[in-house]
Amino acid sequence: MLTGDQKAKYEQIRQTAVVELEQLDREIEAELNKVKTRLLELQEDKKAVKQILDGACARLGTPSSGPLKDISLSDLGSHVARAKAEPSPLADIRSSSVAAAGRYAVDDDGLRSFRRE
Repeated sequence: MLTGDQKAKYEQIRQTAVVELEQLDREIEAELNKVKTRLLELQEDKKAVKQILDGACARLGTPSSGPLKDISLSDLGSHVARAKAEPSPLADIRSSSVAAAGRYAVDDDGLRSFRRE
């Protein structure tokens, strides 16, 4: 059972957390709006470049590339999930080059240094 002081303390913590969550929600919404705006700008740029490509292909008598793929925010979520699930192609390169050239060590001050072997 909580005392009156403990209840007051936890109520203050709860109220602070609610305010912080609301602020974070506002910040997330603002960032999402920036991303949406930038995506629309990039899609418009892509359409303009596609028109240039189509015109050049028509003048050359070559087939144009396929249709444009529009990327939405939901597509970005799936790209992020895939990127997190797949190992980085650089991981093998990093580990093999470090293994071939030397290794990292941490000294007494906590600084990382590279030692050739």
